Amino acid sequence: MTTIVFIHYGDSDYLEFVFRLASKFNQGGNVFLLGDANNIRYQQFGIKHDEFKKYNTGKLSNKFIDRYKCLSNIGNNHKVTFDFHRWFILHNFMIDNNFDRCWYFDSDTFICCDLEEKVKHFAMHKLSLINHISGCACLISIDALRLYLELTINLNKNREFVEGQRKILTDCDARKELYSCCDMTIFREYQKAYGPCGELSTIINQESFDPNINIDRANIIEDRPVWEMETRTLGVRRPIKRLYFIDGLPYCHYLPTGKKIRMNTLNMSLMKYDFNEGVFNQING
Repeated sequence: MTTIVFIHYGDSDYLEFVFRLASKFNQGGNVFLLGDANNIRYQQFGIKHDEFKKYNTGKLSNKFIDRYKCLSNIGNNHKVTFDFHRWFILHNFMIDNNFDRCWYFDSDTFICCDLEEKVKHFAMHKLSLINHISGCACLISIDALRLYLELTINLNKNREFVEGQRKILTDCDARKELYSCCDMTIFREYQKAYGPCGELSTIINQESFDPNINIDRANIIEDRPVWEMETRTLGVRRPIKRLYFIDGLPYCHYLPTGKKIRMNTLNMSLMKYDFNEGVFNQING
């Protein structure tokens, strides 16, 4: 049975769309929201709600809290810190529920497929990320997650690593560029230590997972645009992928082959309510 996990504090206007789609396409699985009192109402859309705070404890979490120093200039240290904490929360949740593996998604992700059917494409990997270093969509085993958390703790007490991150941050400050030593930084180090992960954005059977609707490249390694883009006026400040809807499912135009690729997920980062609602209505019918 497919296990899908979201972690979110507070409420956001897109959550109803996210959970209604996740439940619609994965009726044979379990969709969990590890949230708080502000979002418990989304249980009405077929998901299971639990408080994330009760999982943000334990030996590994305490080791991280004791050593962690936020290295970021983006102006939202709470978010950067929580992006680390969510992996400890997920680990403890998986342990308590005896889950060997689960799908994890950022809470602004529209799931548009039955994820059980997609596991076979990545089953050979203990960890599959998106955009090579991002956990905003991932298929993760409990073994890989524990290694990741241990690496996170060890790197945060490694003077050479910390000083290296401080230097990067100082250099970025001088160039007036944004930088964070974040969970993606550790995912990069994870692959240096344990080898490459699976890549969810790989096109398989003319399908793919979307790393971000704002990105025209396939992933951070691709240095050329591969997706057709359009500029929207619904509060969006930059181009986004042009979406096509065929039989109620989202597709994007892949420029290298000229083919329409079905998007198993859409990462709706930075999108406004009206745009999210329009996409949801196209998919939900």
